[in-house]
Amino acid sequence: MRKTLIKLFSKTLFLLLLTGIFLPPTAHAICGNAIVEEGESCDLGAPLTFLGSAFPSNSAMLSYPSFLVFDDNGGFYVTGSQSNNIAYVSAEGVLTNFLDLPPALCSIPSGITLDPNGHPCVTCMSTNNVVCDNGDGGAEELVDTSDTLSFPSGLVYDDLGNLYITGSISDNVAVFNGTDLSPFGISDPNLMDRPFSPILNSNGDLFIVSSGDANPAAPKTHTVVSFSDLSIDQLFEPNLSLLVSPAGITLDQTETLMYITGADSDNVVRLDLNDGSLEEVISANPDTNGGLDIPNGIAFGPDGNLYVVSAATHEVLVYLNPNHQGNSDETPNTCRLDCQAPHCGDGIIDSDLGEECDGEINCNDSCQLVGLFCGNSILDSEEECDDGNQDDGDGCSRLCLYENINLPSENANIGGCKLNATAPSSPLSLIYFLAPLALLAFRSRRLS
Repeated sequence: MRKTLIKLFSKTLFLLLLTGIFLPPTAHAICGNAIVEEGESCDLGAPLTFLGSAFPSNSAMLSYPSFLVFDDNGGFYVTGSQSNNIAYVSAEGVLTNFLDLPPALCSIPSGITLDPNGHPCVTCMSTNNVVCDNGDGGAEELVDTSDTLSFPSGLVYDDLGNLYITGSISDNVAVFNGTDLSPFGISDPNLMDRPFSPILNSNGDLFIVSSGDANPAAPKTHTVVSFSDLSIDQLFEPNLSLLVSPAGITLDQTETLMYITGADSDNVVRLDLNDGSLEEVISANPDTNGGLDIPNGIAFGPDGNLYVVSAATHEVLVYLNPNHQGNSDETPNTCRLDCQAPHCGDGIIDSDLGEECDGEINCNDSCQLVGLFCGNSILDSEEECDDGNQDDGDGCSRLCLYENINLPSENANIGGCKLNATAPSSPLSLIYFLAPLALLAFRSRRLS
């Protein structure tokens, strides 16, 4: 009996293993994540694919980061609004505590920039001032803002050394020339409410986030403005279904595309400064955005990738260069959308593989042209037409087949040949026609 049970158990276990019930789950490769996994021969990802965190999250060293700025070494400084410090992340992704900020000197550091000497300077919201690294392991106040603006939120230097500072509660901008702090431009909370993250382009144009009131009943701002000493102009109409409480902005290398974080919509949108169009490029979906939560600062790194501060997860998340040429089923010589290398038979002529064709009627299994040639203006046996090119959309396709547009008339000239033209009589036909006449003439002569 015991042996019978052992045999029965062994057979049952064998069948379970055979059917895969006891087999460990197989990890499936995710095509498009820019990581070559099992079963893939390549994976270039897609523009703005989430790549990972710039450093391992460490809330004890950096808690609730706000904004960041890159230095010339490829690393970046980032403010910790709750840890009340400035942290530094090297180009290799090593996080260190760069400078602790005494709360009496600087409380709730927010915006950050580099002064003309490369030292980080931050806005301190609760203490209403700007504090800079003194280059000697300590911090010192650069300017007290309390008489001109309240709750300073962001700052940026121009090429002349003037420092522009935004006041998130006073809804205004001030400029510090190294000696004096004075109001700059006009103040209109209907156009610019809770300003953050001032940036300058190469022409000296100033752009500022108007973060606005998160109350959907009063969506008067939630936009970005171009700001000067004479005017405030909104770059786009607020759209709370797409962007809520914008916080950080940055420009791409062409300075025609602006990337904007939505602190309350947990996403990133892109504004085309040429046509004013706005689109979401990093969604609020945690399955694809890496867990982005309360995004604030945003900047392009020297590697061309996009770095976004995720305040609630105490991280800076990295997204693949938006100009990156990712997987494609249309571009020659690149990884395909199924994460397989380009190959003969994929319908794309890949010159790097030496292909002359791919899928045409005169193309062999090695993607080389053979025999008949579509596009030579000669109507070959397997062609319906040949108009002298391999273009689609002109009535005769690149495969020399008719397209469903305005078919040619009966006497149209296609590839030097008329359609439905009367074929010339063959010599045999001529013999059949003349033979009876010759016989009739011969009989006539005999009778005469």
